[in-house]
Amino acid sequence: MTDVAGTHATAPVADDAKWQRVLRSFAENKQAVFGLALLVVLLLAALLAPVIAPQNPYDLAQISFLDAMMRPGEASPGGILHVLGTDSQGRDLLSAILYGLRISIVVSASATLIALVIGLVLGLAAGYFGGRFDAFLMRLVDVQISIPGLLIALLLLVAMGPGVGKLVIAMVAIYWAYFARIVRGVALVERKKEYVEAAICLALPRWRIVLRHLLVNCLPPVMVVGTVLLARAVLLEASLSYLGLGVPVTQPSLGLLIANGFGYLMSGEYWVSFFPGVALVMLIFGVNLVGDHLRDVLNPRLQR
Repeated sequence: MTDVAGTHATAPVADDAKWQRVLRSFAENKQAVFGLALLVVLLLAALLAPVIAPQNPYDLAQISFLDAMMRPGEASPGGILHVLGTDSQGRDLLSAILYGLRISIVVSASATLIALVIGLVLGLAAGYFGGRFDAFLMRLVDVQISIPGLLIALLLLVAMGPGVGKLVIAMVAIYWAYFARIVRGVALVERKKEYVEAAICLALPRWRIVLRHLLVNCLPPVMVVGTVLLARAVLLEASLSYLGLGVPVTQPSLGLLIANGFGYLMSGEYWVSFFPGVALVMLIFGVNLVGDHLRDVLNPRLQR
């Protein structure tokens, strides 16, 4: 009784101290600060795209084919300065990138979050209850992880067709298994510890044991895996859009913008693909910097 009560009393304090240490470590790590600042800038740019973009690149009333393939720094007869140039349809490339960031971030973040919730629920259930459900889930996870994610996404999108919602579904079908495996492993370890066994002997509700003990201990590794998979999701969305199976052509996406300018690289119009590619690399780079720092802080064995 005393041990269990002591665990309940001290666990929140230890958790608070852990998260305070994580926040302090961000301020002390220049790479983490740079990655976080880069993500904040990109998120603000995507959020404020309708305000700061020179034009709406997908409003036919604001674009003209006479402005097609203008070089970076040129001004159109209408008075708009195209800082990054225009594409083959006369759209301002800076505006297209800002609007494309919105789609790329929303799609990848939504897919990662939904996959996290599904994997968290299934992993906790498998780790706590075990038995046939655990065996079946792990065999399903093993089969899915053994198949390349891009191949799964291609098969699903060929069957369902392109679209933002369908793209999210295909990405969730890939990434939930990674979350389920890591959560199940942590839950199995915590399930065998004395304070959990004591809580079970005291006949505490199962939901309370899962939420208070198992879920809290699963969050740190899930956050690390989530940042890694978020960067993968951004790249996967760009790859599928590049292949024409992601977002439709009526909506902007960084991968679609890169695909639109690929045919002009050999003729010298590099900017149509180059600048969207730079924006894509910056987004992935920022996510990876933050994820690497979380991994080092939340895993004591990796602390430098």
